[in-house]
Amino acid sequence: MLSELPAPGLMGFLFGYLLVLLAPGPNMIAIGCLAATEGLRGALPMLFGIQFGAVSLAAAVMTASDVLGADTGSPTLRLLAGLLLLGLACSIARKRTGPDTTATAAPRRAEGEGLQRFLAGYCTAASNPLTATFFAASLVALRQSGGAAPVSVLIVLGGIAVMAGACWLLLAWVMARPALRRRVLAREAAIRMVASCFITVMAVPTLWTAARALPVVDVLSSSAELPAPVIAP
Repeated sequence: MLSELPAPGLMGFLFGYLLVLLAPGPNMIAIGCLAATEGLRGALPMLFGIQFGAVSLAAAVMTASDVLGADTGSPTLRLLAGLLLLGLACSIARKRTGPDTTATAAPRRAEGEGLQRFLAGYCTAASNPLTATFFAASLVALRQSGGAAPVSVLIVLGGIAVMAGACWLLLAWVMARPALRRRVLAREAAIRMVASCFITVMAVPTLWTAARALPVVDVLSSSAELPAPVIAP
């Protein structure tokens, strides 16, 4: 079964996915800011969320009955991703690394922030239009060239998880180096505010396109175009 998966096709797919990962976006900014201000541990929840989100998106594309093409994911999921990105932006802008954090409130707050970051990473990765379009074109071509066996599918999904995890882990590790962290923490307030603004700017188009694609918006727009009733004299 392993021979049914073309190695050149898989390598080309993984290289293309690496280029998609390197495209600037809210995940890159958030992970870099979190690692630089809170260390590697602060960025891990979002990193794991991105991994699971990318694998979920690839699995959905591979099991779909038709090619997704321009349909880049559920509007509801994209709307949730935009809202979580806004929440993440507010959390980054509000939090400060300092000695005034109480020991009793810190564990509970850290647990809540970790879940929020995981969900933000998962939803943004699972509803990313660029990644969905790339998967829809590349994975279907890869399967048609001989990679549709169950073991082959697991290899592709595992490669996606490893590639996403390695890319973001390397970024977080670099940003969490002590020398770089000292420089970042010296300007923490400004860096957090800039990162929060960038994430907010990137979340607004996601919210806008998702809201326009919701069925309730189509119903309202169609009802608004109905001709006014004619009252007989």
